[in-house]
Amino acid sequence: MLDHQNGVFGTGAICKNENGDCLGVLAAPRTSFLSPHSCEFLALVNILHFCTQAGFARVEVESDSQQVIVALDSSQENLSVDGALVKEANFLMRCFESCR
Repeated sequence: MLDHQNGVFGTGAICKNENGDCLGVLAAPRTSFLSPHSCEFLALVNILHFCTQAGFARVEVESDSQQVIVALDSSQENLSVDGALVKEANFLMRCFESCR
């Protein structure tokens, strides 16, 4: 959800195991003026924090944002406004035994 005019948005994610069973759901309403891409990166960072705190060892990340996937796969430093979120996501992804 994104309401540009009022600066309201929400992020969410679902954690499932390898059988597709739901292990947890994360939903976070926020008030800020962020771009849709920034919201996608923030959702990723939030769920990665959730997974580390839950003690998950193996994580598979899915996103419907091509920009998120490209940024995570890039070996170059991201100098966009989302650069800090990309850097944090990459750091968190290294905390797992397996993360793809």
